[in-house]
Amino acid sequence: MNKPQKLEALAKTGIKYSHQIDQMLIELRHEFKALEPDYAAIFEKTLGSEKLATH
Repeated sequence: MNKPQKLEALAKTGIKYSHQIDQMLIELRHEFKALEPDYAAIFEKTLGSEKLATH
């Protein structure tokens, strides 16, 4: 595997895990919001993720 192929494989792996992490954060936010609604907004702000704010 040459260097460009290795980089492409790493990028695909990064994207895969990025989506999984986003999903985990969304689920965590839902749970957090149910338990501590006042802190959910702080959680969203701290992460700075627009994806969290839209779910």
